[in-house]
Amino acid sequence: MSKTQASHISALTHVSLVVEDQQAALDFYTEKLGFEKQMDMPMEEGSDDRWITIGVPGQDVEIALQAVGWFDGRDEEKLRPLVGNNAMLAFAVDDCHAAYEALKDRGVEFVSEPNEQDYGTEAIASDMEGNELLFLQPSADGSM
Repeated sequence: MSKTQASHISALTHVSLVVEDQQAALDFYTEKLGFEKQMDMPMEEGSDDRWITIGVPGQDVEIALQAVGWFDGRDEEKLRPLVGNNAMLAFAVDDCHAAYEALKDRGVEFVSEPNEQDYGTEAIASDMEGNELLFLQPSADGSM
């Protein structure tokens, strides 16, 4: 039996991105990067808190835009340092140079221009809060 079968885990469905401003994050990821809004619903009645998820069109994994303001006390203290410091998100692109130019034209700020590596061509951008986003065109042999 494989490790996957033994754990009963069938898929990764969501990753969280801790943000200060959900609406600004939603606008950035949908308008500048072209992601699709998957869900946008109230967390609980009478609250301004929202469950917002976005995703790359055609992909099953969703990014939950997790507002740091949902939490208080120790949980907020633990999560607040993640705003702008989340783990890097990496996205595959067919043509790194073309993606770089198109995203730059939409106002996306880049930390690095496309550069060639052994594993492919990469460019690094940042979102509205400073989280780094890697755009990677795998090498011709498909290795990363």
